[in-house]
Amino acid sequence: DEGAAPHTSLMNFTFVEDGADSLIIMTTRTDTKKYVLMGKNPTVGLLLHDFPQIQSSERSFKRTLSISITGSARIEKGDDAERYRRIHLQKNMQYAQFIEGKEKAVVTVKIMQARMCNIQDHVTNWTRSGS
Repeated sequence: DEGAAPHTSLMNFTFVEDGADSLIIMTTRTDTKKYVLMGKNPTVGLLLHDFPQIQSSERSFKRTLSISITGSARIEKGDDAERYRRIHLQKNMQYAQFIEGKEKAVVTVKIMQARMCNIQDHVTNWTRSGS
């Protein structure tokens, strides 16, 4: 089954706290492999990195983090989809071509676990309460 193979894709995202939930908002075309795979299996893995501006000062890299997230993806519909789309667009106006349009689905990822690693290789684990 091709769907069992890992699949990665570079994505623009927005982090929001929505009530008790920490969510990542993304949009994707509905004709993509990632859209089909998330519809079959909502468990997703995300890798976030802050990519600081290159500077001559070592200090600028002390806050560098990589975060591995495990979460549950949901393809939003109706009013919720449009509310999340507006939030995502406000944070990513320069990427409107990837956010607006009927062929773009809005996906939210409910964060279940996170593993954060800084430039000194200090790892912190976080798990959502009740999971």
